[in-house]
Amino acid sequence: MEKMNKQKTRHEENKLSKSHETDVLIIGGGLAGCVLAYQLLEQGKRAIVLDEPHHSTASRVGAGIINPISGKRYSSIWNAKEVLPSALNFYQKCTDELPHKPDRIYCREVPTLRMFATEEERNFWEIKRAQEHHFAQLRETRNIDELYDKPSIHAPFGALQFPSWRVETEVLVADLRNALARRDALWEDFFDETLLELSNDAAGGLRYKNFSAKKIVVCHGWKAHKSSLWGTLPLSPAKGELLTVRLKSASLRHLLVKGTFLLPLFLSSSGDNASQETDLVRIGASYEWEQLDDRINADVGVSLLESAQAIFPTEMQIVEHRAGVRPAAKDSRPFLGVHPRYKQCFVMNGFGAKGAVLVPYCAEQLALLMDGRGEIPREIALERFLGKEP
Repeated sequence: MEKMNKQKTRHEENKLSKSHETDVLIIGGGLAGCVLAYQLLEQGKRAIVLDEPHHSTASRVGAGIINPISGKRYSSIWNAKEVLPSALNFYQKCTDELPHKPDRIYCREVPTLRMFATEEERNFWEIKRAQEHHFAQLRETRNIDELYDKPSIHAPFGALQFPSWRVETEVLVADLRNALARRDALWEDFFDETLLELSNDAAGGLRYKNFSAKKIVVCHGWKAHKSSLWGTLPLSPAKGELLTVRLKSASLRHLLVKGTFLLPLFLSSSGDNASQETDLVRIGASYEWEQLDDRINADVGVSLLESAQAIFPTEMQIVEHRAGVRPAAKDSRPFLGVHPRYKQCFVMNGFGAKGAVLVPYCAEQLALLMDGRGEIPREIALERFLGKEP
C-alpha cells in the first residue's frame, strides 16, 4: 500500500509539473466550482478545477434542502420562476448523464410539514399569504396527528403542507469530481494566491504555477476572506452541525420544520420507491459564528437531538455527527461578478445554506457574463457590495 501511495504521489507531481492551458481556472471543488466547471465543459469550453487534497466543503454539512418557504418571515426562493427550474433541470440532467449507480437520483421531492410555533406566527402567515398570491395554493392542516399514529407530531397550532426537494449534494459533488477527473479537469493542489500572476489587461490572461488561463473564478467558500483580491467582501461565514439519527420505533414520511428540521433519508433512491419510509433521519442545523472549523461539538449534538425529539417524540440513536462552515453573505444572497481592476478575475460565492437551489442558476449567469453575453441580476451582483474596489 505504501508503494502505491508513493507512485500516486509521483504521478500527481508529474502532472502538476507540466504546462496546462485552459479557458477558465476555477478555485474550489465544492458544489459551486464543480457545477460551474461541468456546465462550461458541456458548452465546449476548457475548464480546470483546482482544489486542495482531502477537501472540506460546505457541501458536506449542507442538508441539500430546496424549500419554497424559509426563515421566520416565510420568505420564498429568490427569483423562483427561473432559479427553481434551473436547479431541478440541472439535477435531472446529472441523473440522466453522469456515470453513477443505476438507482441513484440526485434530487427527489419530499413532502413537507412546516409547523407554526405560536398562534401569532400562524396569524403572520395568514397576512403573508394574502399579500403574496403565489402562496395561495399552499394547504394548511391543524390535524397533523391524523398523519401519524405513534408518535404524534407536536404541532398544536397546525402546519403548512407543501413539497420541498432534497439534493444529495455530497454524493453529487463526488460524482461530478469523478467526471471532471476523467476529463483531466480536476487537479488536487493547495491554492497559493501569492503565486497568481495577473495582467492589468483582461486580454492578457493569467498564470498560476504551470497553468495559463484566460479567466479565473474563485469559488472556495468561506476561505475567500483570506484573499487579497476578495477578502473585504462582506462574507459572514457560519459553522453548522448536523446529526444523522436512527429512529428506534417509528418512521418518518415528511420533512418536518419547526426551527429545527427533521429530514427523512430514504432507503432507496429509485423512482418507484421514492416515498418509502425510513428510520434514518437528518437533523439540523446549528449556527456558530465564532469558532469556524469542522470539529463537532457534543453539546450542540445534544441540543439538536432534544429539539428534534420535542417535535417528533421517539427514541433516536445518533449515527453520525458532522460539522462544516457555510460561506454566507451578510444579506443572505450570493455574489457574482468580475473584479473592478482585474477583468480576468471572477467570483461566485456566499451561498450559505441556499447552495442547492441557487448554484445551478448562478453558474449559468456567470458563464454568460464571462462569455460577454449577459449581466448578473442586480440582487446577486458583486457591485451591490463594491461600488468601488473590494
